[in-house]
Amino acid sequence: MCYRPGVADKGSDKLIFERTLLAAVASLLPVPFIDDYLLKRGRKTLLRDVGKRSGLELTDEVLDELATPPPASALARAGMGLAGRFTRGVALPLRVVDRARAALVTFERATLLDHFATRHKGQLSMESAKRLRRRMDQALAAVPLRSLRVPTGHADALRAAFDAVPDGAP
Repeated sequence: MCYRPGVADKGSDKLIFERTLLAAVASLLPVPFIDDYLLKRGRKTLLRDVGKRSGLELTDEVLDELATPPPASALARAGMGLAGRFTRGVALPLRVVDRARAALVTFERATLLDHFATRHKGQLSMESAKRLRRRMDQALAAVPLRSLRVPTGHADALRAAFDAVPDGAP
């Protein structure tokens, strides 16, 4: 699958991929609170840089809104809680899986913001950011997991799903 309508900027794709990996690796630091701080800081910095490259101005409040990961289902939260209780001996593999999931959220948010920013310039209001985040969440829910086999395929699927969301432009 090769998505064409917005034809992605390869420089942005490279920036997003490299910064996502950097944030994920930094967040593996096994120090409580520091790991989460580094992940959140890396995600917000990436989103700010993606917006800046495309001429989209993002305030700190808007960045907080856009950097918020989509809500996990109650079943997923319960599963992770139970898994954590019963697998104290394998905490590191669970942590790696959790951080891989967080890195994927970073990649997806940055890819969708970059795609959005190709058509929108100027300052993004908080109301528009909330609508944009809802639109991102809808697009993420529509993307099949099989698109994860190839990073560029996943990015193309995200862009196509985002364009298919019937919500009006923020």
